[in-house]
Amino acid sequence: QYKLLQQIGAGSMGIVSAAIQRSLDRTVAIKQIHGHLSADPAFIERFEREAKSSAHLKHINITDIIDFGRDEQDCYYIVMEHVPGPTIKQLLHSAQTLPLEVVLAIVVQLLAGLEHAHNNGIIHRDIKPANIMLSTDGVVKLCDFGISMAAHLPASDTTADSPIGTPRYMSPEQAANKHIDHRSDLFSVGVVMFHLLSGQYPFAGESVTQ
Repeated sequence: QYKLLQQIGAGSMGIVSAAIQRSLDRTVAIKQIHGHLSADPAFIERFEREAKSSAHLKHINITDIIDFGRDEQDCYYIVMEHVPGPTIKQLLHSAQTLPLEVVLAIVVQLLAGLEHAHNNGIIHRDIKPANIMLSTDGVVKLCDFGISMAAHLPASDTTADSPIGTPRYMSPEQAANKHIDHRSDLFSVGVVMFHLLSGQYPFAGESVTQ
């Protein structure tokens, strides 16, 4: 059903590639989950549950989830809307900081998407420049709800031995692997905004223990 094209990204969960969805003749993005995660039944159960929850999010500032499944090598994948344009992280490669008016335009749209997610009981948990895309027509898209959690689920269903997320941007509660709510995402938005405006991080540690 999908023909893989070039790789366009990679992360701790998997590899992202552009692809053609043959049935509709359109370009999509496919994240192929790493093999060691696909072999973990507990992860797959959570992944399927969260993919279904996130698929209900329909907002201009959130990338659509189109499909998910398992390939011939028993590796899971998730199919998402393809966004033509760079991530905010890529924008920072060419400029140490971004102008205030640009940052405000990004953050306003980012918060609109998060408000929709939070109103539907979904916490993103990994807000960072690499997960924020800017389409060629100037629309901000929040992507990678792959490690999001449904806010109403018991902590035992969503809490691992170590916190999920990116240490430089996560809230203290998330870093301590405690119960979090939508305010954790808002903390991360503040860190992202600080980074975009100053070119620096508000906290110097490279891990949750520093």
